[in-house]
Amino acid sequence: MSSDIRAYLNLDRLLGDIRTLSGFGGLKEGGIDRPAFSEAIAGAEAWLIEAMRRAGMTARRDAAGNIIGRLGPRTGKAIICGSHIDTVRGGGSLDGALGVLSGLECARAISASGLKLSEVALEVVAFADEEGAYHGLLGSKAMTGALEPDALNDATALAHAMGNAGLDIGRITDAARDLGDVEAYVELHIEQGPVLERLGLDVGIVDAIVGMDLANYTVSGEARHAGSTPMADRQDALVVAASGIQSAVAAMHEAGLAGAGTMTFGNLRVSPGSTNVVPGEVVVDSEVRAGDRETIATLRSLVDKAFQNARSGLAIAKGPNVFDAPAHMSPYLRDRVSALAERNGIRHALLPSGACHDAQVFANHVPSAMIFIESKGGISHHRDEHSTPTAIGAGAELLLLLLHDLLVHGLRQSTGKLA
Repeated sequence: MSSDIRAYLNLDRLLGDIRTLSGFGGLKEGGIDRPAFSEAIAGAEAWLIEAMRRAGMTARRDAAGNIIGRLGPRTGKAIICGSHIDTVRGGGSLDGALGVLSGLECARAISASGLKLSEVALEVVAFADEEGAYHGLLGSKAMTGALEPDALNDATALAHAMGNAGLDIGRITDAARDLGDVEAYVELHIEQGPVLERLGLDVGIVDAIVGMDLANYTVSGEARHAGSTPMADRQDALVVAASGIQSAVAAMHEAGLAGAGTMTFGNLRVSPGSTNVVPGEVVVDSEVRAGDRETIATLRSLVDKAFQNARSGLAIAKGPNVFDAPAHMSPYLRDRVSALAERNGIRHALLPSGACHDAQVFANHVPSAMIFIESKGGISHHRDEHSTPTAIGAGAELLLLLLHDLLVHGLRQSTGKLA
């Protein structure tokens, strides 16, 4: 391959793609509802597949629902540029979508440059259910062979949703591929935090991604009439659940771990869910995150103990844990991205990711790199999620620099400049 070919981004086209994609699942009040395997994401995927084909890529959906566009040789080795286009309820237009659409724009730029990809292909992938409507990081886990069907959160609900989308959960492991053919994995994403904005920088280079442990606790009490059941006679599941939550957070602070990780109880399902009935059952979803396995295990133990100590004679059952391991990005690729940024005048900083990403799944298997752009106000998973066109352009340009460099010079060589 010749390295004397320049590839140019079209930022206006990229921004237009972001606006177009935001229309799929867009809400009148603002924000986007585009969960995995929904009608909204089906329309988005059809649009993306067509856009990939117009860019000269082959495009397909695999057995897990991942959308894969490929530029270059149809088989053999590839560099994967991935992220996701599903959203949380009421989410923003950039989380995940930025990485996929910037990858698509990079593929267009590389194709238009005349660079011939004869040995290694470029793949742009939109992974299924990164956000966890059914099972977080589903698509990347399936592609890397890390998905354990027996450990799926709710296989019945997932099977139904996949069936409605024309997929068979019984074939989900068919999405696994030979990772020996994956030269490297690269992902561009918004930071989802305030660090880059505080530093006055558009771009960050990720050195590590936190791990996450998910579990739920079912507190079983007795549903009784709220007006005629004295307080002393109640077996109120919600009071016990609230006590467990409060005790767990307090124990985290007492152990001096508030700066080492996070503990969140973001979803409670109260039954029967009426103002005039004492809660008979509460299911509490619990998430802990940290940068190392030991701290994650300690935080989970604190939650376990807090709920057991709070039970007041009520039964508490813990559901299975879903664990996403913390991951370090490839030091070699991290330094290579930094060198490209420095030599091309892109100011940046190294920083960790407090959110989970598909990159952490791949980092356990292949050399992986991740680029962040600043998020205004640190806002994400919200309709007000926003990054400036300047930051979007800087991140996409650095992504193009890296992809071009890898495609031209291979994984272990680099000029550090886009020729």
